[in-house]
Amino acid sequence: LPGQPATAAEEMSTAWAGEMLHIYFYSMGISLPHHQRPDFQEAWHAVAAELGFPYLPHGDRDERTGKKRGRISR
Repeated sequence: LPGQPATAAEEMSTAWAGEMLHIYFYSMGISLPHHQRPDFQEAWHAVAAELGFPYLPHGDRDERTGKKRGRISR
């Protein structure tokens, strides 16, 4: 799809960028859920744009299936 990662390397670069953004938010004391926070979405789109995917979503739903992702509890 246009504007979406097309190769394994592109997919991994966006996955790692998302993980680093999560770590950044955790380091500021902001725990999950934070996907819907405007500051998280703004930061995500800035990072994704640097990777060449400015409109790539990052949220609680699996964009492929439309299903809400489960939460991990311990």
